[in-house]
Amino acid sequence: MQAVIFVPELAGRLSELQATEMLMRPIAGVPLLLRTVLTAARTGANQILLICPVALSDRILQRGLREIFLLNSVASLSFAHRSSFC
Repeated sequence: MQAVIFVPELAGRLSELQATEMLMRPIAGVPLLLRTVLTAARTGANQILLICPVALSDRILQRGLREIFLLNSVASLSFAHRSSFC
């Protein structure tokens, strides 16, 4: 099963530090972005596409989602940057 996770443009308008804090804010002890991807994996998604604003750096995403591969939860995790959403 496939899942698409869309990070809103708001995250792209913040500084890198603010975006990291927002996406990695612990929710019940688990960073928000990680929690979202793991929830998709638990419901059966083995291929996940993460769509992010261009301004959101790959470094934030890679740092935050490295744990997913350590947990072997997802077979395929792809990133796509978009400049605008129509």
